[in-house]
Amino acid sequence: MDTQDKLHYVPLFPGLNIITGKSSTGKSAILEVFDYCIGSSEDTIPVGKITERAQTFFTVFQFPTYLLVAARTVKSERCFLLEVNGTNADHLLKQIEQPKAFFDLKHYMPLADFKKSLGRHFAITLENVDEDPFVKVAGRNKSPTPSVRSFSSFMLQHQNLVANKHAIFYRFDEKRKRDQAIDHFKILMGLVDEEYFDIHKEFELAKYELKKIQTQIPRQVKRKETTIALYKQHLAEFKGLAGFPLVDVTAEEIYAKAKTFLKIISGRSVKIDVLSNETEIRRAHLDEERTAALIEKRKVQGQLRLVNGSITSTIQFGLEMAKENIPNSTELSQAHCPVCEAQTYVPGVEANKLVSAIEWLNEELTLSAYARESFAEERRMLQEQLDRINDQLKRIQADFAPLDEEIAKLKTSKSIDEQAMKAKLKLELAIQEQLDKPESELADLEKHWTDEVKRLGELVADYNIKDKLKALSNDIDSKMCELGNNFDFEETYKPSALRFDLETFDLWYQQDADTRIYLRSMGSGANWLYSHLALFMSLHYQFAARSEQDCKIPPILFLDQPTQVYFPASLDDGDAFNAKELAKQAKREGRYDDDMRAVTNMFTQFAKFCSDTVGKTGVTPQIIVSDHADNLTLGEGYQFQDYVRATWRNRGFIANS
Repeated sequence: MDTQDKLHYVPLFPGLNIITGKSSTGKSAILEVFDYCIGSSEDTIPVGKITERAQTFFTVFQFPTYLLVAARTVKSERCFLLEVNGTNADHLLKQIEQPKAFFDLKHYMPLADFKKSLGRHFAITLENVDEDPFVKVAGRNKSPTPSVRSFSSFMLQHQNLVANKHAIFYRFDEKRKRDQAIDHFKILMGLVDEEYFDIHKEFELAKYELKKIQTQIPRQVKRKETTIALYKQHLAEFKGLAGFPLVDVTAEEIYAKAKTFLKIISGRSVKIDVLSNETEIRRAHLDEERTAALIEKRKVQGQLRLVNGSITSTIQFGLEMAKENIPNSTELSQAHCPVCEAQTYVPGVEANKLVSAIEWLNEELTLSAYARESFAEERRMLQEQLDRINDQLKRIQADFAPLDEEIAKLKTSKSIDEQAMKAKLKLELAIQEQLDKPESELADLEKHWTDEVKRLGELVADYNIKDKLKALSNDIDSKMCELGNNFDFEETYKPSALRFDLETFDLWYQQDADTRIYLRSMGSGANWLYSHLALFMSLHYQFAARSEQDCKIPPILFLDQPTQVYFPASLDDGDAFNAKELAKQAKREGRYDDDMRAVTNMFTQFAKFCSDTVGKTGVTPQIIVSDHADNLTLGEGYQFQDYVRATWRNRGFIANS
C-alpha cells in the first residue's frame, strides 16, 4: 500500500511462483518485504522507489478456514495482525483497498507481542524450553523460545546467499541466532513439545536429588562407623575397670536400638568385681596395639625420609643440568686438514656425537620431571599413612588414660567404682548424642529418587529424540541425493552424496568413507548453488511430509536470483530477457548452450519438485523465485508461463503512475 492508498501486490499460489524482470525493479524486495512482515527487527527493504512511496507492507497467509494478514508500516516497531474468516483472496483485497478501515489501529501491537500472536497460528506456543531446572536459581536468563522468526532461516535464500560457499542459512552470521535455530529445529519439526521440557526438568531435578542423597550416604556411614567404634571403646573401658561387661550386647546392637539401650544402661547399677583381671588384660592388649602401631610408624617415617631425599636429588639434578649451555643451532662446513688439505669427516662425526648427547640430556631432564612427580605422589601417600598411624596412637593413649586414672583415684579416694561410673556415663552421653542427631532416612530417600529417575528417564526415552533425529537426518540426506542427481553438478560430485549434520548444520559432499568435501572447498558457483537448492528443497520436502506430525514450519521457500551463476542479474537491464547477450557480457559465449540447459533444467526441477511432493505427501510446497530469466522452454511438459506471477520489464513492483 503506497502513500496514495494505492494497492501493489503479487498473487502467489501453491507450487512454483516466478517473479521475473530486469534489474532494479523490486524482485528482491519481495523477499525482504516478507521478512519484514513476519517480525524482522531490521528493515532491510532496499532503499529506493519502494521505500519512498510505500506506506504499509503486508503479507497474507492462507490457512484451511481463514486468511491471516500480517502488516507493518514503514520504519515501525508496531505490527498489524488480523484474522479474516474464509479463504476468498479477492474479497480480502477489496477490503484492503479501503486501508483506513481495514488497517485499524486496534489491530496493531508491539513487535514482541506480534511475534507471539503470529506464532500461535503456527502452533508455536512454548513458554519454556530449558532442560536445566536450575536456570533461575543460578541467576541465568531462560533460553529463548522458538518464534516465527525461527522460520526465516529455512525460508529465505537471498541473492547473496543462494550460491554462497561460506554461508548456507539466513541469520547464521550471528552465532546467537545460529545456535537458537539449531536448538529450536527439533521443536519446529514436532519431535518434542513443551511437556518434554517439563519432564526433562523433573528428570534433571530427580538426578540432582539422588546424587545429593548418594553423596550424604558415605558421610552417614562414616558417622555410624565412628559412633560404633566409640561405643566399643566405652564398653571395653567399662569392662576393664569394672571387671565385667556393662551389657551383654554389641556396640552395633546399641547403635541400632539406641533409645532402648540407653534406658537399660541408665538403669544399670555399677558394681566392681575386685577379683577380675580385666584391667590388666585390657592394659596388655592396648600395650600390644601401641607397640605394633609404633613399629609401623617408624617404618613409614623411614620410607618418607628416603622419598624426600630422592625428591631433593632429582631437583638438584635438574638444576645442575639446566646450568649447561646448549647451543641453539650449529653450522657445519667441509673441513680440510691444515697440512695436506685432504677432506676430513671428523667434525661431522663429533657433531653427531653432540646431537646424541643433547638428545640424552633432554631425555634425562624429562625423566627427572617424571621422577619428581612420581616421588611427590608417593610422599603424599606415605604422609597420609603416617597421619592415620598418629591418630591410632592418640586413640590408644586416650584408652590408657582411664586405667592410669583408676590407680590415682584409688590412692586419693575410697570409692572404687568412680572410674567405672565415669565410663558408663560417657557411653550414655554418646548414645544421647546419637539420639539428638538422628540419621535421616537416606536409604528410603535413595530408593524414592532412584525410582523417580527411572520413571522420568523412561518418559524422556519415550520421545526417542536421538532415533528420530537420526531418521530425519537420513531422510534429508536421501532426498538431497535424489534431488542433487537431477541438477547439473560437476562430474566430480556425481552421483550426489551430499550430507547434512543436524547438530552443526554443516553441509558437505561425502567423497568416500573418510573424506568430506565441505561446501567452501567444492569449487564452482554452480556446485554451491545446487548444494543450496538440494538441501533446502529436501528440508521443505520434510516440512511437507511431517505437516501432520506437528511440524510447524510451512513449506514456503524464497529463492532470489538463482540463475546469477550463469547470467549475472546486474547485467540485465533490457526490455526482454536476452540470454545470448548476457552470456556475451559475462564472457560465457562458449558455454551458452550448456548454461541454458542448466537454467532450464533448474526451473523444470522446481516445478517437478512441487508436483512430486504434493503427490507423495498431500501437501504442496510453495517456491517463490525472483529472477530475470524469462520465456524458458521447460522440460517434462511444464510451461514456464504457467508459473509467472509478475513480469517487471517496463515497470517495477511499484509502477511509475
